[in-house]
Amino acid sequence: MSEYCWRLRCAICGKFVSYDADFCVRWGRSDDSEPPDPDYYCQKCVESEKEFYRKQGSPPSSYRPSKWEADLAHELGYERAPYGWVKKEEREE
Repeated sequence: MSEYCWRLRCAICGKFVSYDADFCVRWGRSDDSEPPDPDYYCQKCVESEKEFYRKQGSPPSSYRPSKWEADLAHELGYERAPYGWVKKEEREE
């Protein structure tokens, strides 16, 4: 029996990534018995995702956001709320 070698892959392009790659945990569904597996990202896909969400004007929402999601949210003027990102002006009211 051959030994299985666990290697992480980018959630977008499928390339192998290192263990210190940026990752996030997406929101699960109500009938999930365990939280979803983390999504890992290579640097090339991180840059393309950041560019996509900059054009959208709002960051993606994850249960456990990645470093790039948090950086982009702060760049766009958002802060973390219990269930996603909220514009700073809206939260202060």
